[in-house]
Amino acid sequence: MLYLCMLVALQQPAPPTPSGVTAVPPADTQPAEPAVTYDQGPLRAEILAMFDARYFFLEKTAGQRESELRLQMRFAGAGIENTVRVGNIIITEATDDTGRPLITPETYTEDQKTEMRPFNLPAERLKTSGLTLQAKLGSPARAAQTMRLRGALRIVTAPEKLEISIDNPLQYAGQTIPNEQLQAAGVEVRVVAAEELPEEQSQSNQLVLQIKKGDDKIQEIALYDAYMKQMRPRERTLETTSGDSVKAYTITSGTLDENTQMVLRVYPRTDEITIPIELDSVPLP
Repeated sequence: MLYLCMLVALQQPAPPTPSGVTAVPPADTQPAEPAVTYDQGPLRAEILAMFDARYFFLEKTAGQRESELRLQMRFAGAGIENTVRVGNIIITEATDDTGRPLITPETYTEDQKTEMRPFNLPAERLKTSGLTLQAKLGSPARAAQTMRLRGALRIVTAPEKLEISIDNPLQYAGQTIPNEQLQAAGVEVRVVAAEELPEEQSQSNQLVLQIKKGDDKIQEIALYDAYMKQMRPRERTLETTSGDSVKAYTITSGTLDENTQMVLRVYPRTDEITIPIELDSVPLP
């Protein structure tokens, strides 16, 4: 009898929804909000955060810190997820609404204007967060409410990455590695012979490479042993007896021998892009 009562109860229709009331499905069936990504649309710059650091010293002495406005900026748009190198944010015009300039001709050195550095955040991370970088300006006037910015950021993008394996790189001592994939990617790597190094720099269990072409296209150089276990070399920059700058990979655990495999992760094509910074009426803190 108890079983029959339970069966009847389970078969009862759901109570009708009152007139004028919209039924809401359970929370777990609600349509998910689309995830925000930053790899769509035109390349653009925006400000995420500002910190107005004001310093006041009752006694003036040499070397005191200047007040400054620190910016956290996000760069977004189609292709931003492929960023592999970044330059510095260079602001060419910055004024607050009182007319005070926030940069001077001495704000950036020539090296800061041209330097580029490797950038290795995964593409998925860049899609969900954009490319975030820091910048600094002079301190705005206390009465200022907004500012105007003009400038640019240079980046290098690589839409494709290749893994190129070289068996027994030691066999090419004193030679450029003959590999069609490397050549097609515009990369030229030479294995430096031990006799090309000063005696105090020559070591056993060490692979020394000279990147003669395409250094900016190489993401990583990895070494594996006969069991395809990645070795963790100590990297350092050396100079040959002829004055060439080379990179040494010294193995502290494992052995470099004819079974060693070198894997180069390279970008076969790179594009340099300039992202403009054009921001008006930016609210000040």
